[in-house]
Amino acid sequence: DMLRKDGYQTAATTVDGQNTFNKGVPQYSNPAWTVSTRNFELFDYKSSVGATDMLNLIQELNGYSEVDNNIFSDTWTSTVSQALFEYETAKEIDEAISSNSAYNMDHYNGNTPLGSEFRAVAQNMIMRDIRKVDRDMYYVDQGGYDMHREDELDINFSELNGALSDFVTELQRQGIWDDTAIVISSDFGRTLTPNSDGGTDHAWGGNYLLLGGGVKGGRILGTYPEELTDASDLWVRRGRLIPTLPWDAVWSGIANWMGVKGDVDLDFIVPNRRSFDKCSVLFTDEDLFDTFSVPHDATCAVEDGDGDGVPDDLDSCPDTEYWTGAAVDSLGCAAASPTDAPTDAAVTPAPGPMAVASVLDVDSHI
Repeated sequence: DMLRKDGYQTAATTVDGQNTFNKGVPQYSNPAWTVSTRNFELFDYKSSVGATDMLNLIQELNGYSEVDNNIFSDTWTSTVSQALFEYETAKEIDEAISSNSAYNMDHYNGNTPLGSEFRAVAQNMIMRDIRKVDRDMYYVDQGGYDMHREDELDINFSELNGALSDFVTELQRQGIWDDTAIVISSDFGRTLTPNSDGGTDHAWGGNYLLLGGGVKGGRILGTYPEELTDASDLWVRRGRLIPTLPWDAVWSGIANWMGVKGDVDLDFIVPNRRSFDKCSVLFTDEDLFDTFSVPHDATCAVEDGDGDGVPDDLDSCPDTEYWTGAAVDSLGCAAASPTDAPTDAAVTPAPGPMAVASVLDVDSHI
């Protein structure tokens, strides 16, 4: 929502499932989309009410909202209209794949359920010029981790590893691996000690992964417990560990990397970040990525609501549009040349360090 507000062309997409994770605030009119792992199927244009084109008829019936409509009819109309728009986009993509070999991905197998989801994401990413986006957010999931009785972790990890390996290889081929971040998350952690059935139960803290060609990898962030026993202050009954790092830290840094800088926008994206110290707990993109725009030490100790690099207590122009990349003076105001003529032209974001930034959240759920 904040990226769209700031002028970026964004898309939030789920593969074959619920789009709750990607939903934004309705006021920004930034819907969550869905892509399918199945092949595209042409809409049946044959009408049962005569010679009328069925698609046009449905669009006509659902294209307008009347004053006396109720919330149920408007919700229905909105859902149908979005589905029709997704259909038209999918049709355009399918035609482009058929006519342009650069979009063809027959080489990509994706022969597992999770692998097919990753393949659908990779196919959608390569079509970003047709979709006209420069910031993407995707969500895929893999179930089967609620192992109260059996331990099949090796089977799930094997599928995940194979799917990731094929996906990374494809993004490297497309030349966008450095512009992609993959976050592997879960509903919750698992107990370190087994239950009486040989499985594990619901817990709290756990280990999660951030991958990407531009990620500063090979590190463990957060505080790893010195003791994995009840002698640890983090141990809570049967191997449930209190987390030492909040998700707010990770998403703050990723939001910076995607192009969000100001504290006001970050508070909207990560509303609980004010519960944590900016310097010792929260990340900026400098902490997570090789290419960054928000240096940690220089920004964590000050409030910079509009993200222009000038602290709020010195900022005479508190609503500077930081995403344009325009220079500002020491008072946080646009440093325009005296000879510059005023303009009413639309403001668009300056090119960032990446041509397209994509975040993929892999949810390993129960």
